[in-house]
Amino acid sequence: MYKKQFSKLFSLKKSLLLIITLVLVSFVGGINALASESAQNAAQVKGIVTEERNSTPLPGVAVIIKGTTVGTITDIDGNFAIDAKSNDILVFSFIG
Repeated sequence: MYKKQFSKLFSLKKSLLLIITLVLVSFVGGINALASESAQNAAQVKGIVTEERNSTPLPGVAVIIKGTTVGTITDIDGNFAIDAKSNDILVFSFIG
């Protein structure tokens, strides 16, 4: 009797493990597809942020993709580089 119950329980655990594995594989595959699609549409945008009056480079300017938390800060020479898609909007902000 115990052997029969153990066999059913083991079979149930095996089936459950198989289902969980399939779900995880599907989930990871979907994430990889999204990441691949996103990477294909992105390009590195580079630039220099300067002061309007005398073209002096501005260090410490925040460059953020609008509606996201993806961003960077200009270096001491005002240079920045960020991976963005063609339809992304860059927002520049500077306190100083």
